[in-house]
Amino acid sequence: MSENQQGSPPSTAEGLERDASAGGPSTALKGKRALILVEDPDVFTLLHEHLFALGVNCQEARCPAGASALLRQEEGKETPADFLFADEKMGGLCGMSLCSALLLPLRKRPSVLLATKGAPSENCDQPKRQFVDAMFDFCTSSAELGVMLRRFL
Repeated sequence: MSENQQGSPPSTAEGLERDASAGGPSTALKGKRALILVEDPDVFTLLHEHLFALGVNCQEARCPAGASALLRQEEGKETPADFLFADEKMGGLCGMSLCSALLLPLRKRPSVLLATKGAPSENCDQPKRQFVDAMFDFCTSSAELGVMLRRFL
């Protein structure tokens, strides 16, 4: 790991700034829109911080009904979300099933990413997997998240 002029390792934000100036993930993702639908406030905060560092604009929904309303509202304004982040499990529901229900009425579907705590669960309905583009551990770093998101651009 390189060191900055004071002799300490660069922070994640400093690394992302360097990536942005070199055309890295921050540049590619700048101005993209994400809707975060998670129950755990710590997971929301972590995701929001990572996405903010990558230049992604975030909206929060604390419940499926709120997420549905925001997705339809933004699509109606022709500013649909590029990414939908959701918990693998929410209120006892399978995140895959929940996302499939949220996406059915939409004309333009965002890329869907399910946040897991460790290994993904296998309890969700297999047919619903078609609505999920990626699953990731919510402890993923900003840089790793940026690499994953760029695949969907």
